[in-house]
Amino acid sequence: MTTKGWNMARRNMERRNGKQDVEQQMERCAEPIELDGKQMRMDALAESVFEVYIDTIRGTGLDITATAPATVDERILGRVQSVLGSTFLTFFGVAPRERYADIFAQISDFATRFAKDHIFPDGNKRTAVKMALAILKMHGWDVRAKDAEDAADNELYQWVQDIVTGRGSADDLAAFVRDHAVWVE
Repeated sequence: MTTKGWNMARRNMERRNGKQDVEQQMERCAEPIELDGKQMRMDALAESVFEVYIDTIRGTGLDITATAPATVDERILGRVQSVLGSTFLTFFGVAPRERYADIFAQISDFATRFAKDHIFPDGNKRTAVKMALAILKMHGWDVRAKDAEDAADNELYQWVQDIVTGRGSADDLAAFVRDHAVWVE
């Protein structure tokens, strides 16, 4: 891949490691995430989504934190796990590495599904963006996009709006994320 993000990541790795095997390292770093057989990680990821959601709505939008259950609601947890499972687990015999070109396509699919599924009463788009960025960060990628107060100048807001309104696709989002991702290890 020759996008701006890949080039920056490649230069950073070359400075640290020399030019040896940089292309191989880059490919390994961008492989889709597979959580097959890792139930504990899947459960932790699902609970993290719930925690990010509660943090996201606290004091903004439809603030239901006062009435939100102290424990994770099983029905909501099941819907979160459904989105996570269809993205990070082998699905109908097809592994994530066979469905997605790279981690960016996978994360974009996750964010698209999550934002559109409307699992929570409020904060779905914000939770989708935060979780997508957090998962990428956990795997060594930082997305450098304009996160302005004004929605018209906020690239993150624009891409999630494009997704839920149908003006953009998961492929468009993957291209955006790929172009703005920097390998930080």
